[in-house]
Amino acid sequence: MKKQFIVLTFVACLLVSAVSVGAQTRKVSAPWGISVRGGVIGNVHENVMSYFRHRRFSDLVTAGFSVDGMYDFNNLFGVRLSVASGKNAGACNSQEAGGGFYPYQFRSINAFADAMIHFGTPEDAFSSRIYGGLGLGHTYDLIEEVKEGVTDWPHPWATPDQPLPRTKEPNNAFGFRVGYLGEWHVTPEVGILIDACGEFYTDLYDCLMPPFDEHGSYRGYAGFPFDMRFILSLGIAYHF
Repeated sequence: MKKQFIVLTFVACLLVSAVSVGAQTRKVSAPWGISVRGGVIGNVHENVMSYFRHRRFSDLVTAGFSVDGMYDFNNLFGVRLSVASGKNAGACNSQEAGGGFYPYQFRSINAFADAMIHFGTPEDAFSSRIYGGLGLGHTYDLIEEVKEGVTDWPHPWATPDQPLPRTKEPNNAFGFRVGYLGEWHVTPEVGILIDACGEFYTDLYDCLMPPFDEHGSYRGYAGFPFDMRFILSLGIAYHF
């Protein structure tokens, strides 16, 4: 995953350099747009610090992609609908699991509706937008990492003799996000995108929601009612 991040950063630098040299001033285009993006996800869920303690920080970085539809009402304001898919990383609470480290992955489909505020003019070779939106995350396909010497462990948060009922999979979780979108306009119709955002979901997004009175009792819990993802992505847009 570290190699993927380095490659993505290198490609981003190449795109910025190429577009900065060759881009012309943008002409006013039609208000509709579609885009496709792919990038890396930084996961911050329960027991995230156990990844640091076990020197597995890179496992918290996963990959995802999204498809977007956009509409600009004018040069200042627009909206966007996005559907994304990707992998996520988490870990069960170490004390609940008897002191062990039980990392896992799960997949997700996320849909957001964003309001976007534009900066600059449509004629600029580069335009910026900030956005915020509401959405829904659907998580599923929890994949438990196989651990040597551990048997009969049907779920990361369920011991053989005492299953924990507050786990759920698949699961739906409401969320909101804020972010920044930059676009280099190669032509009036085609643009290169860079997008950075933070997504915040209700606490059952990662399939685990500890009761409120246990947040301080179990070492490793985040201690606040959000599961978070921080996403950096690159893409291409077409305006029509």
